[in-house]
Amino acid sequence: MPILDKVLCKGAGWHPVLPALFYGMGATRIVMTDIVRHIRQFYVEQTLDYLIAHADEIAQTVGVPANQLSTRWQTLHPKGKAWENVWQTQGIHYDAPFNFMKTKWADHSVDMIYSNSCISYIPFPTLEKIFQESIRILKPGGWIAHNLMPYDDYASNDASITPLNFLRYDAKTWERIGNCALHHQNRCRPADYLKLAERHGLRVLFSKRRQHHLSATMLDRHQLDAAFCDLSEEELLCAHFSIVAEKP
Repeated sequence: MPILDKVLCKGAGWHPVLPALFYGMGATRIVMTDIVRHIRQFYVEQTLDYLIAHADEIAQTVGVPANQLSTRWQTLHPKGKAWENVWQTQGIHYDAPFNFMKTKWADHSVDMIYSNSCISYIPFPTLEKIFQESIRILKPGGWIAHNLMPYDDYASNDASITPLNFLRYDAKTWERIGNCALHHQNRCRPADYLKLAERHGLRVLFSKRRQHHLSATMLDRHQLDAAFCDLSEEELLCAHFSIVAEKP
């Protein structure tokens, strides 16, 4: 992996695993953003403890020597000190709450923008503006990388509420009964994210759909809203989607 001067994390969440991972791999500046400040001292220490304990295993996956990972993670471990102060000395900053539609960062100033389990919870009009802003601040040759689970969070072990349940409703009904200020699911399918990236001038380098626990037995097209009923099984039964795209 090339040395990244500036990496931007969208939706840092609770456990900052990926920011720490990229730091271990050699990233020199990382900005973690979120709409709410979720990260706590205990979560940071728990994350670093896990990464350090599994450095050998992680090194085989990421292609970086285990001693480099371990050394950099030891430096990042707060060891009881205020974690934000420790991380800032290493070039990692936490900016939350943050409006990703208007970052105020310079044009062409970021090497990579990534998120994990985030963008499927963003209303589509907002997501459109986020992609537009991403293009502005990315350097030519910079990347976006997003990982998400495009199925219904309200599904249960009860077969009456399947992971495809939210595709039964038209847009107006779903907005009324399924979304609120605390939790939003945009119901975008993998192809929607691919089209969004391409529409904003990104070149898709990699995409992968995984079915995991979703199966054809869950699919009853007669119960799906007209917007979804004619989509392929690949689109409907996607439980995990990853996309990487490059700014030309």
